[in-house]
Amino acid sequence: MQQAQRSEHRLWLRRAARLAVFCLLVLLMVALLDQLLCDKGGTIRGFYEEPKNSIDVLFIGGSHANAAFAPTRIFEQEGFTSYVLYSWSQPVWTSYHYLKEGLKTQTPKVVVLDAFGLTYGHTYMTDIQINATSDQYSMLIRPGYNRLRLALAMSACQTNHRPFTDYFSLFQFHNRWKALSEKDWLWFLQNDATTGKGYGPLYTTEAFPPQQMPPDTAENELMEEPCERYLRRFFALAEQEGFSLVVTALPYECTAEEYGIYAKAARLCAENGVPFLNYFDPATAAEAGFDWASQMAEHAHVNYKGAEAISAHIAAWLAGRYALPDHRADPAYADWQRSAQIENADRARMDLRMTADLAGILQKAEENGYLVALTARGDLAQSGAQTTEGFAAVRGAFAAAGLDTAVLDTPGGCGLCLYGPGTGWRQQTAPPGAEAPLTAEARLADLLPAEPSPVGSGPDEAHALLTASVSSAAAEVWFGGEQVALAHDGVSVVVVDPVTGRLVQSICFSAADGYAPYTD
Repeated sequence: MQQAQRSEHRLWLRRAARLAVFCLLVLLMVALLDQLLCDKGGTIRGFYEEPKNSIDVLFIGGSHANAAFAPTRIFEQEGFTSYVLYSWSQPVWTSYHYLKEGLKTQTPKVVVLDAFGLTYGHTYMTDIQINATSDQYSMLIRPGYNRLRLALAMSACQTNHRPFTDYFSLFQFHNRWKALSEKDWLWFLQNDATTGKGYGPLYTTEAFPPQQMPPDTAENELMEEPCERYLRRFFALAEQEGFSLVVTALPYECTAEEYGIYAKAARLCAENGVPFLNYFDPATAAEAGFDWASQMAEHAHVNYKGAEAISAHIAAWLAGRYALPDHRADPAYADWQRSAQIENADRARMDLRMTADLAGILQKAEENGYLVALTARGDLAQSGAQTTEGFAAVRGAFAAAGLDTAVLDTPGGCGLCLYGPGTGWRQQTAPPGAEAPLTAEARLADLLPAEPSPVGSGPDEAHALLTASVSSAAAEVWFGGEQVALAHDGVSVVVVDPVTGRLVQSICFSAADGYAPYTD
């Protein structure tokens, strides 16, 4: 009898073990399919690549935070590390679980929460729009208990109240198999680290009158109950985990209703000893040097210039109030120095691409060590172009760069100018009717200074040659085997980054249109 019982017990154990192995295999398969099918957007995947306990400050919020905070600029200025842990249109309950995800691998000294998530249902995006965006982009954190809690929170707090099972990747992205790419199949081999650390600069500009929250703004009762509840959870989590919490309101085109919500948020923060840094406060905006006329990308986000102003201000503000370390001299943070160099180089390229006046282009090209090919040809005085403000600006740009302006006053003449950081400007001119075209050729390496920038690995041989040819009839500039100069009569400028081998700008100031700029 006992032997039979032992045999039956062993049989039960074997069956239980097989069932456990089967369940584990099923769970492993589900997890693998989840990672295969899920959307690979956002920057949170890069956050997982950050070394454990290496981030001093976490910025939490939606696209407002993504556009406004530049961690590498903050690092250069104050030396502490930070990361923007964001998702698009992020309600405060999503912010809470994103922070919980961040605390799995980091022990930040300060957490900065974007207050926009508190305006759910009462801002320029309707709750339906926020729900749709949040549904698509919030569930990018890794599978686990926290993601399950996030799905439950989204189901309970969002006004559409979808079943939480809808947020499982196998249901949410089951049709995505049709669009799987190599990156999806090789996700486990990918390193998703980003030099931007969650920052997404915007390179457009739209002017707005200053948005100012009156100092006597009365709070209203529009803050939804889940928003207030999760704000209080932030207060409790800060006390529990031992980090300092800061809540901030970032610039966008705001309404009186939203100001009332922010007034209530400020009161709740004050009652819990949490600073509320409000960039709608005229004094705070002035202190940051924030300019609504030039530092907004559009109605909802700051542009890269606004991000520089806000990042510089909040970096100094945080460094002056909290014991944040300075890692700039620490060899262990050398990757942060390199990331800052890469981000600065990208910013310089994009900043030049947004510049549409010749003097600004030439000045920025010289400051950043770019290669410039400049051609002038055709009837530069046609249609009264010499009397326009555009012509005066072009003449002034020639003079500021130390170039001879005589070519601009010679109908039918032509000129060719080449600039390199190691050689300076070289200029050729030809009179009207000259038979032989002016030509110039250079390898990028020959024009580099003795100590090139460590950013990038340099251009390959296929992109290392720039040639230019100009006559009274035509002008051509070739780079990397492609013609890159525009064919208008007037002054054409081509700018190349000799370190990376990238075309930065190709623009023409057309004589026929009063030297108006054309980029295509």
